[in-house]
Amino acid sequence: MITRQQMTVEDFLQVMAANKGLWPEFDALTDEQKLFVAKVNILTGTAYSYFKDGEFWGVGGIRYIGIGEAWLIGSPQTRKQLTMEEFNFIKETFEQERNEKNLWRVFAESRISQTFLKRLGFVAHQGYHVWTRT
Repeated sequence: MITRQQMTVEDFLQVMAANKGLWPEFDALTDEQKLFVAKVNILTGTAYSYFKDGEFWGVGGIRYIGIGEAWLIGSPQTRKQLTMEEFNFIKETFEQERNEKNLWRVFAESRISQTFLKRLGFVAHQGYHVWTRT
């Protein structure tokens, strides 16, 4: 079973450290800059830590100042073992947050985020990093 709670800075830094090969630009930041990014995620929208059967699974949320910026980061092991049940939980949670915040457009610039939004039913605008809800 997957549960969620308010994300902590430590949770964000833990999952980003586990993914440093995937986001080398984040890994190149100073410790102070990494803390700032974590705090921005917490202060500018929703930010949750996810746990599967009590074990830390990943973090995610929506920044929603103006346009929403969707994000979800799991550990490398998590991404390899994602089940349909887990994806459906993530999708339902995302859709609930999207509806609560009345978001019709979200921003995504990484390939991983773009794939995630496509699977959630968003459609990309040509030449932009903006995805519109269908």
